[in-house]
Amino acid sequence: MRCSSFLPPSKSNRPVFGSRICDWVQATPPLNYLEPHIKGGGRRAKASERALRARGIIASNKFIAPKDVSLNRAGNVTKGTMTRILSGLSALEGAARGSKSRQSKSYFAMRLGGKGSEFAIFERSGKNLKKLFKITKPQQYRKRFYFNQVSTDAVNKHFQKNFTKALSDALRTAR
Repeated sequence: MRCSSFLPPSKSNRPVFGSRICDWVQATPPLNYLEPHIKGGGRRAKASERALRARGIIASNKFIAPKDVSLNRAGNVTKGTMTRILSGLSALEGAARGSKSRQSKSYFAMRLGGKGSEFAIFERSGKNLKKLFKITKPQQYRKRFYFNQVSTDAVNKHFQKNFTKALSDALRTAR
Protein backbone atom coordinates (compact mmCIF):
# COMPACT_ATOMS: atom_id res chain seq x y z
CA MET A 1 0.00 0.00 0.00
CA ARG A 2 1.35 3.40 -0.99
CA CYS A 3 -0.14 6.63 0.36
CA SER A 4 0.19 10.02 -1.28
CA SER A 5 0.67 12.58 1.43
CA PHE A 6 1.12 16.29 0.87
CA LEU A 7 1.84 16.88 4.56
CA PRO A 8 5.14 16.49 6.43
CA PRO A 9 5.22 13.80 9.12
CA SER A 10 3.72 14.78 12.45
CA LYS A 11 6.15 15.43 15.35
CA SER A 12 5.53 16.12 19.01
CA ASN A 13 6.57 19.76 18.56
CA ARG A 14 4.75 20.10 15.20
CA PRO A 15 1.46 18.17 15.16
CA VAL A 16 -0.04 17.71 11.70
CA PHE A 17 -3.39 16.24 10.70
CA GLY A 18 -4.79 15.57 7.25
CA SER A 19 -6.63 13.08 5.08
CA ARG A 20 -5.07 11.24 2.19
CA ILE A 21 -5.90 8.65 -0.42
CA CYS A 22 -3.92 5.41 -0.45
CA ASP A 23 -3.14 3.24 -3.50
CA TRP A 24 -4.41 -0.25 -2.76
CA VAL A 25 -3.77 -1.62 -6.23
CA GLN A 26 -0.92 -1.57 -8.72
CA ALA A 27 -2.94 -0.06 -11.58
CA THR A 28 -4.30 3.49 -11.84
CA PRO A 29 -3.87 5.46 -8.60
CA PRO A 30 -7.27 6.21 -7.02
CA LEU A 31 -6.52 9.94 -6.94
CA ASN A 32 -6.60 9.97 -10.77
CA TYR A 33 -10.28 9.10 -10.89
CA LEU A 34 -11.36 10.54 -7.53
CA GLU A 35 -9.85 13.99 -8.04
CA PRO A 36 -12.65 15.34 -10.29
CA HIS A 37 -15.17 14.26 -7.63
CA ILE A 38 -13.15 15.90 -4.84
CA LYS A 39 -12.24 19.18 -6.54
CA GLY A 40 -14.85 19.32 -9.30
CA GLY A 41 -14.07 20.04 -12.95
CA GLY A 42 -12.98 17.74 -15.75
CA ARG A 43 -11.25 14.38 -15.65
CA ARG A 44 -7.88 13.33 -17.04
CA ALA A 45 -7.65 11.59 -20.40
CA LYS A 46 -7.50 7.80 -20.34
CA ALA A 47 -4.65 5.93 -22.05
CA SER A 48 -7.01 4.89 -24.87
CA GLU A 49 -8.03 8.52 -25.43
CA ARG A 50 -4.37 9.61 -25.50
CA ALA A 51 -3.65 6.88 -28.09
CA LEU A 52 -6.60 7.99 -30.25
CA ARG A 53 -5.46 11.62 -30.00
CA ALA A 54 -1.89 10.72 -30.97
CA ARG A 55 -3.18 8.95 -34.08
CA GLY A 56 -5.43 11.93 -34.94
CA ILE A 57 -8.67 9.98 -34.65
CA ILE A 58 -10.16 12.30 -32.05
CA ALA A 59 -9.41 15.94 -31.30
CA SER A 60 -7.22 16.91 -28.35
CA ASN A 61 -10.20 18.30 -26.40
CA LYS A 62 -12.51 15.29 -26.94
CA PHE A 63 -13.24 12.17 -24.91
CA ILE A 64 -14.85 8.80 -25.71
CA ALA A 65 -18.00 7.46 -24.05
CA PRO A 66 -19.15 3.83 -24.47
CA LYS A 67 -22.34 3.43 -26.45
CA ASP A 68 -22.89 -0.17 -27.57
CA VAL A 69 -19.75 -1.95 -26.42
CA SER A 70 -19.57 -4.84 -23.98
CA LEU A 71 -18.79 -3.79 -20.41
CA ASN A 72 -17.60 -5.77 -17.42
CA ARG A 73 -19.62 -5.95 -14.21
CA ALA A 74 -17.97 -2.77 -12.92
CA GLY A 75 -19.30 -0.91 -15.97
CA ASN A 76 -15.95 -0.47 -17.72
CA VAL A 77 -14.75 -1.52 -21.16
CA THR A 78 -12.44 -4.50 -20.70
CA LYS A 79 -8.76 -4.16 -21.55
CA GLY A 80 -9.02 -6.89 -24.20
CA THR A 81 -11.93 -5.17 -25.95
CA MET A 82 -10.17 -1.80 -25.88
CA THR A 83 -6.94 -3.36 -27.20
CA ARG A 84 -8.86 -5.00 -30.05
CA ILE A 85 -10.55 -1.70 -30.98
CA LEU A 86 -7.32 0.33 -30.79
CA SER A 87 -5.53 -2.31 -32.86
CA GLY A 88 -8.30 -2.18 -35.48
CA LEU A 89 -7.96 1.63 -35.59
CA SER A 90 -4.12 1.34 -35.87
CA ALA A 91 -3.87 3.41 -32.70
CA LEU A 92 -2.39 0.80 -30.38
CA GLU A 93 0.59 2.23 -28.49
CA GLY A 94 3.74 0.22 -29.04
CA ALA A 95 2.54 -1.36 -32.30
CA ALA A 96 4.79 -0.96 -35.32
CA ARG A 97 3.73 1.74 -37.77
CA GLY A 98 2.06 0.31 -40.84
CA SER A 99 1.14 -2.96 -39.11
CA LYS A 100 -2.26 -4.27 -40.16
CA SER A 101 -4.89 -5.76 -37.91
CA ARG A 102 -5.77 -9.39 -38.73
CA GLN A 103 -9.26 -9.20 -37.24
CA SER A 104 -12.37 -10.21 -39.15
CA LYS A 105 -14.10 -7.09 -37.83
CA SER A 106 -12.99 -3.62 -38.90
CA TYR A 107 -13.13 -0.46 -36.83
CA PHE A 108 -13.37 3.11 -38.04
CA ALA A 109 -14.31 6.59 -36.88
CA MET A 110 -16.58 8.91 -38.83
CA ARG A 111 -19.02 11.77 -38.57
CA LEU A 112 -22.67 10.69 -38.68
CA GLY A 113 -23.95 13.60 -40.76
CA GLY A 114 -22.78 16.93 -42.05
CA LYS A 115 -20.66 19.56 -40.37
CA GLY A 116 -21.39 19.86 -36.65
CA SER A 117 -22.98 16.44 -36.35
CA GLU A 118 -21.97 13.70 -33.91
CA PHE A 119 -18.68 11.86 -34.33
CA ALA A 120 -18.40 8.17 -33.34
CA ILE A 121 -16.30 5.00 -33.51
CA PHE A 122 -17.94 2.07 -35.30
CA GLU A 123 -17.40 -1.66 -35.76
CA ARG A 124 -18.13 -3.30 -39.11
CA SER A 125 -18.80 -7.02 -39.13
CA GLY A 126 -19.86 -8.12 -42.61
CA LYS A 127 -22.72 -5.78 -43.55
CA ASN A 128 -23.57 -4.90 -39.95
CA LEU A 129 -22.51 -1.62 -38.33
CA LYS A 130 -22.38 -1.11 -34.60
CA LYS A 131 -21.72 2.23 -32.87
CA LEU A 132 -19.22 1.44 -30.09
CA PHE A 133 -18.24 4.87 -28.77
CA LYS A 134 -19.51 8.38 -29.16
CA ILE A 135 -17.00 11.21 -29.12
CA THR A 136 -17.97 13.85 -26.58
CA LYS A 137 -16.81 17.17 -25.27
CA PRO A 138 -15.16 17.22 -21.83
CA GLN A 139 -17.58 16.51 -19.00
CA GLN A 140 -17.63 18.72 -15.92
CA TYR A 141 -18.01 16.97 -12.58
CA ARG A 142 -19.44 18.59 -9.49
CA LYS A 143 -17.86 18.18 -6.07
CA ARG A 144 -19.21 15.00 -4.47
CA PHE A 145 -16.61 14.10 -1.83
CA TYR A 146 -15.83 16.81 0.69
CA PHE A 147 -12.48 15.61 2.07
CA ASN A 148 -11.51 18.94 3.63
CA GLN A 149 -14.87 19.31 5.37
CA VAL A 150 -14.80 15.76 6.70
CA SER A 151 -11.25 16.29 8.06
CA THR A 152 -12.20 19.57 9.73
CA ASP A 153 -15.32 18.02 11.27
CA ALA A 154 -13.27 15.08 12.62
CA VAL A 155 -10.71 17.44 14.17
CA ASN A 156 -13.42 19.59 15.74
CA LYS A 157 -15.19 16.54 17.13
CA HIS A 158 -12.23 14.51 18.48
CA PHE A 159 -9.28 16.85 18.96
CA GLN A 160 -9.96 18.08 22.50
CA LYS A 161 -10.64 14.60 23.90
CA ASN A 162 -7.60 13.04 22.17
CA PHE A 163 -5.32 15.94 23.05
CA THR A 164 -6.30 15.80 26.74
CA LYS A 165 -5.66 12.03 26.82
CA ALA A 166 -2.32 12.32 25.01
CA LEU A 167 -1.18 15.19 27.26
CA SER A 168 -2.05 13.29 30.43
CA ASP A 169 -0.21 10.20 29.09
CA ALA A 170 2.82 12.33 28.23
CA LEU A 171 2.88 14.00 31.66
CA ARG A 172 2.42 10.66 33.43
CA THR A 173 5.29 8.94 31.56
CA ALA A 174 7.66 11.95 31.62
CA ARG A 175 8.34 11.66 35.39
